[in-house]
Amino acid sequence: MFNLLLFLQITFCQEISLERIKFKEANISEQVTSQNQIKCPLELENQEFNSNNLKVICQQYDLFYMMKVNFTQGKEDFEMFIDLVSPWSWYKSPECEFYDQASINETIKKQSCWDKSYIKSQKLDQSSQIETQINAHNFSLKGNLVTSYIAIDKKQFQLEMLQVNQIFTKKLFPSDGAISMSHFLNSNVSDFIMQFSQNKKSIVQFDLSIYKQTMSIKNDIEEKINFELNWINNSNINSPQWKFKLDQISIMNKQILDANNNYEAILTLNSQFISFPKEIIDKFIEELNKPSQNISCWYADSEFYVIGCSDPKNGKGLGLNMILSIQNIQIKLTNLIGTCKKQECQLKIKCSSSKTIFLGEPFFFQDKPVLLNYETGQIGIYKEKLYNKQQDDLQFENLGTWVVILTIILILIFCLMNIKHAVKWFIRAIKYRKTKNFDDEQQLRSKEVEINEMEKAEQMTQSIEENSI
Repeated sequence: MFNLLLFLQITFCQEISLERIKFKEANISEQVTSQNQIKCPLELENQEFNSNNLKVICQQYDLFYMMKVNFTQGKEDFEMFIDLVSPWSWYKSPECEFYDQASINETIKKQSCWDKSYIKSQKLDQSSQIETQINAHNFSLKGNLVTSYIAIDKKQFQLEMLQVNQIFTKKLFPSDGAISMSHFLNSNVSDFIMQFSQNKKSIVQFDLSIYKQTMSIKNDIEEKINFELNWINNSNINSPQWKFKLDQISIMNKQILDANNNYEAILTLNSQFISFPKEIIDKFIEELNKPSQNISCWYADSEFYVIGCSDPKNGKGLGLNMILSIQNIQIKLTNLIGTCKKQECQLKIKCSSSKTIFLGEPFFFQDKPVLLNYETGQIGIYKEKLYNKQQDDLQFENLGTWVVILTIILILIFCLMNIKHAVKWFIRAIKYRKTKNFDDEQQLRSKEVEINEMEKAEQMTQSIEENSI
């Protein structure tokens, strides 16, 4: 039996007591028929689940858990992710990956950067995390979703479930491969095990850790210094998808969409790519292939139509610059470079067969976190406060101006003083030059002495008068 222990570090006031629930080894022959959801607490045993035999995990208010999955069939890469508080529950396999095959009559330039194994599964580690903040039903919850990945091969039939921090829930959500908002539809779709079983997979063992806790949660949002939070509204809150009207796309600082475009973007965690319609991809490639950009791009394969690019000068340092404009909010995409070989890189951008833009994992794993408002269907984007930088720049510019002005004034004063002395000595030189002989020079000096004596006499006379008064 595989024992797992999940340690939670909750950032808000709480009391936690841990109860370990251990399960017996399950025999493959043991079958459990499908049944309705059971009230918690539920004593679960290891069972085999398939498309015909399913046991639904009950709804439990204080259920936190990790999971290990053994596969009785299939030898493939597989990932499973779960986050019960937010609409982020999903799992991944080659069957459920979002790879709509576009019909493109283009010459495919297969280069060394193409790595088809990357398509099957993007490797994530414990440092890969999504910061979430969920506002739902008059409460707020902050937390991180941390993912882990183990490949399945001939000798490896075990997949360790991810670790989920700070998660709790009152209801279940379908893991349909996309971010779901099923609570708006009062959906009764069962949880991820149902979805897993429908794909004819088998779970023969899992291990739960239950944490009972009491929380004191304030309905606030974390403030980040020098950043402001902007909210983007969902175009249809009654839809189970997070969908937004796209205003503009800028590639290398050039806008490529018409003013009357009707493109919509859907958030999905079932793709390792950002998928654009063909006409956008064509403009993307055209812009990057301009001589001024020093970048060459192409379709790297004929199955998924992933974009590959090379930069002979900078190698892996592709200077890609892509900005999405949604409801007048600028979102800079910083996680677009995939695997690189030599000077060629596979981008996390592919062609979509539809007119819809799908924002997959690269959209979420950005430098700044993406927040989800679970109650209103909004997403929050942190943007750097420009006015702080502008004020600092303005103060710096003013200081520089005053320094320049003061320097000029000092130079002028110095120059004027030098000019005054220069003129004085110049006049004297002229006077002395006018003296043709020694007698004239002596006469000029005697006059100067006489003038000095007269000035002294006047000063003495003034002092005597002042004393007499």
